[in-house]
Amino acid sequence: MKTHITHILIIGILTSCTPALQTPTQKLIKTKECTGCNLREAKLESAQLAGVNLNSADLANANLANANLAGVQLKNADLFNANLANANLEGAVLTNAFLTQTNLTGANLKQANLEEASLRSANLENANLAGAQLGYANLSGSQLNSADLSNAALSNAILNNANLSKANLKSATLSDSILRQADFTGANLEGVFLENANLMRANFEGANLSTTNLRYANLVEANLKSANLRGADLSNANLTGANLEQADLTDATLTGTILPPEAPPSEESIPTDNIENF
Repeated sequence: MKTHITHILIIGILTSCTPALQTPTQKLIKTKECTGCNLREAKLESAQLAGVNLNSADLANANLANANLAGVQLKNADLFNANLANANLEGAVLTNAFLTQTNLTGANLKQANLEEASLRSANLENANLAGAQLGYANLSGSQLNSADLSNAALSNAILNNANLSKANLKSATLSDSILRQADFTGANLEGVFLENANLMRANFEGANLSTTNLRYANLVEANLKSANLRGADLSNANLTGANLEQADLTDATLTGTILPPEAPPSEESIPTDNIENF
């Protein structure tokens, strides 16, 4: 009997000394690291997580609205349908991250690295992506209206059917990108590098494309109505079937450009010394 009681006392002492298992959320808050953790549907609104390591973490459907994630590591992370509205992701690394249908409205992604990330159908309205790295990223169907993409690098990115209306893309690089049927209505593309980009049926109505590099670009059936193309380089670009109604092509370079025969440029809008071989 005495021995039995002693065993019970020993087990009780050991149990009381054993620390409770931490949940992934508790581990993240305490250690600032949760590589590969399961944080699906985690409630992390307004959390202070600057500089944490969340590489390969599962954050699908998580709530990170207004969270501070500056400099966070999210390589290969799953953020499907997560809420990152107004979150601070400045300088964050999200290479190859899965952000399809993610809410990033008003988020700060300045200087963030999103190369090869999937942002299909993501909402980036009013987001700050100035200087962000988005090479080879997939942003098809994404909402980027009124977003700041100035000086962003988007070479070889896919933006089919993306909404970039009223977005600021000044001095951004989009060479070799695919932007079929993208909406640039009223957007600022001054000095943008779009060489060899596929802009078939894209909408540039009222957009500012002054001094833009559109060499070898595919602008077949694009809408350039009332667009500002002053000083743009359209050398060897294909504008077959494009709408150039009221477009301003003053000082534009059109060497080897294929222009729509139904809407030839007027002598008033294009100086003759810049027109060659068309």
